[in-house]
Amino acid sequence: MPPQSITLTLPIPPSVNAIWRCQGRRIRKSKVYRQWQMSCDIAALQAVIPRPRIARACSIELIVRSGHGWRKGRDLDNVIKPVIDWLVHWQILENDDWTIVQHVSISLDTMPRPNACVDVSVRIAQ
Repeated sequence: MPPQSITLTLPIPPSVNAIWRCQGRRIRKSKVYRQWQMSCDIAALQAVIPRPRIARACSIELIVRSGHGWRKGRDLDNVIKPVIDWLVHWQILENDDWTIVQHVSISLDTMPRPNACVDVSVRIAQ
């Protein structure tokens, strides 16, 4: 049985505008996006984050913690897509369609940290 909630801290992702690159007729993940995914993999391994492949309705809460790496004028909503895609990549979520991800909230904590990060909470709907 999967846990009812999972909480973890990830590095700030690149903007959704910078995660894909065109090479001829092919679209690929950008180098900065691949590096960020690897940083998230390492953070999850160090924190021993489970991989339950949640296939039920859930909600996701993101709290962006400002600090080095967070640009003041950045769009907050550009953080959502890369984080949710990583949750699928890490097999926390089975998929990121509406049948599973039914609610997403995001907020910004402006209390500066040494390095910006995003706190992620995934909660299975009751």
